[in-house]
Amino acid sequence: MTAVPVSEEGMGSAVNDTIRELSGTLGVGIMGSLQAGTYTTGLTDALRGSHLPQGILGVSKESVMAAESISGSLPGTPRRLLDGSVASATMTLT
Repeated sequence: MTAVPVSEEGMGSAVNDTIRELSGTLGVGIMGSLQAGTYTTGLTDALRGSHLPQGILGVSKESVMAAESISGSLPGTPRRLLDGSVASATMTLT
């Protein structure tokens, strides 16, 4: 702000704040998109050849919460398979 004349400090501050907010918003959006893609790819890879119904696979790829919700309604082995695959896919996000 030292480069801005005193008479234009208000405008300079507003532009500075706007740029910060826009940058933060874009950063969150880009990181969210990258993480969603990584999760979907990781889950697809982990469940390849698992013989789970396509409906379960499709919903599970939407989000971790969707996968966890579906997992609760599955019996033993499919439940463990889905839970383990979701855990594996989310570990690739870090």
